[in-house]
Amino acid sequence: MDRKLGILLALFLVIIFFTFAEEEDAREVEFEPITVEGFAVATTVEQSINQGVHNFSDDELAELLPELNRDVRGQNFTFYLEMVDMQLNDEDIASDYIPIFESDLVTIDTEGTAIFEEITFHHAGVYTFRVRQLVDLTTAERLGTNVEAGAYAVYNWEIDERSFDFVVTVTEDEEDGVLRANIQQEDVVFVNEFTLFIEDALAPLRVVLGYDDVGFEMYSEYALLINLSSGEVLFDHQADVRTYPASVTKMMTVLVGLEHGNMDDEVVVEADFEGLFFSQAAQAGFEYGEVRTFSEIIHGVLLPSGGDATEALANHIAGSYEDFVGLMNIKALELGMFDTHFVTATGLHDDNHYTTAYDIAILMEYGFQNPVFREMFVREAYELEEPNLFGYVMYSTFNLFAPTTVFDGGEILGGRTGFTIPAGRCLASLATNGEDEFILITFGAMLEDGDDSILHILDALTIYEYFLGGEE
Repeated sequence: MDRKLGILLALFLVIIFFTFAEEEDAREVEFEPITVEGFAVATTVEQSINQGVHNFSDDELAELLPELNRDVRGQNFTFYLEMVDMQLNDEDIASDYIPIFESDLVTIDTEGTAIFEEITFHHAGVYTFRVRQLVDLTTAERLGTNVEAGAYAVYNWEIDERSFDFVVTVTEDEEDGVLRANIQQEDVVFVNEFTLFIEDALAPLRVVLGYDDVGFEMYSEYALLINLSSGEVLFDHQADVRTYPASVTKMMTVLVGLEHGNMDDEVVVEADFEGLFFSQAAQAGFEYGEVRTFSEIIHGVLLPSGGDATEALANHIAGSYEDFVGLMNIKALELGMFDTHFVTATGLHDDNHYTTAYDIAILMEYGFQNPVFREMFVREAYELEEPNLFGYVMYSTFNLFAPTTVFDGGEILGGRTGFTIPAGRCLASLATNGEDEFILITFGAMLEDGDDSILHILDALTIYEYFLGGEE
């Protein structure tokens, strides 16, 4: 009997020992946190050069932008999310693990919004996140701090739904003491399209003449001359200073119109004619409610600079004038025009409607890659199918007022003029010397007294002749 009791007691002590040992082993498990990095299912990258100066190879990009520490052709991206649900047991919540999870940019707790590049989870559990599509679909971000070259990425988020959820399940692996994460994203597709703009690293080494270096006088306050064929900047006078573009704006209006419309579409002319009249906006000669072809309307924007045609185009493309201006601002960011903001499609004055000569150069370089835009830009006139209030023909304001388009050394092929009292006389033009093509942007030409109606054109002829005519 005593022997049996002894055996039972021994067995009981062995069971107690292993039970406490197992509990002790369980208590000794320290779970390592798990980090989940940002992800994209579908990614496309279009590489462009900010001023069309130099086509960089992959090796050159890597050398120019070492601080990025990533492949500039396939960068991770960030998106905004909020946590909408979290399932943890009470023991985990009461534990010493703080915080519940965190990202590399901001620390987030059980609710709120974070920018998600990577999140570190400290607890097992089920986390549900909601990705929200922003009202402004485009975000521009400066990448890198190199003084000779900078990279700009423009992200266009294309998500079918306004918002969607995805679930991260974090489990414990007691064998190696780590947390493991599984992302359930079968129905989630991220489309991340962005354009990477690289400024020419050699540009600071080039000699660019300024106003103090030349032997001519001009009326314009801002000017930029670029050899479009080579990308070389020849003349720069306050070209990076923000100013008002007046109807030079309409180049962006037309480009957005071309990229969203069809030349054979029928357009009902809907415009605020009373407002245009009181603002003294130029008119193409269309009447409210009449139906015109898209081609007639868009030529009415670029050639005679018609405010009636501009508003009709905007309403046709976007459903409202304000939404169309939103498309213009999105396009500006896509192109890297980071010193540009549009408030109007006509260019009528607003203190928050501004650009720079450099940004307009970016726009022109891009626009002339579109053969339809280029053909429109160099047109002197456009014949209507049926006459409008001003007749059968709409004339280019540049050609209508230019005393000549020929200068010693070349010819001006076309131009987009603009004028408001705050902006002065403005002109964006295209010229050739028979070999290369050149773009010139001038803003702010004006006189305190006297006729200043062609000062911008006179400046263009002077500058082109100085640099292309051998007088430099």
